[in-house]
Amino acid sequence: MIVPQMLIQCYVEDLRQTYANGLPRIEVFVSTGYTNMVRVVSKRDPIILVTPTGTYRGGMIDNQGKGWPYICPDLFTANNSKISLAQILRENGVPLSQNQPLQFDVSGNTWTLL
Repeated sequence: MIVPQMLIQCYVEDLRQTYANGLPRIEVFVSTGYTNMVRVVSKRDPIILVTPTGTYRGGMIDNQGKGWPYICPDLFTANNSKISLAQILRENGVPLSQNQPLQFDVSGNTWTLL
């Protein structure tokens, strides 16, 4: 996936499942109107998610090839530990409610949470 630097609007999608720690399992979908700016070329394109609390490796998937790209719910820390997208967002003060809007500064495969 190659994305020139741009601001992309997204939103939280609750999968109606919870992790053992009680956090909801979520995905972050690219909002309508921005989906044509994100092109997923493989089954799971690698991305780097940058937040004020850390940098994580994750994946971007196009939901069934229908043009609904989203950030996968599970990512990895710098020391290769698995971490949930919900935990990352919670640590950064983002409400995990359904349709919670988010904004990212995207450059290449690096998604920086604003």
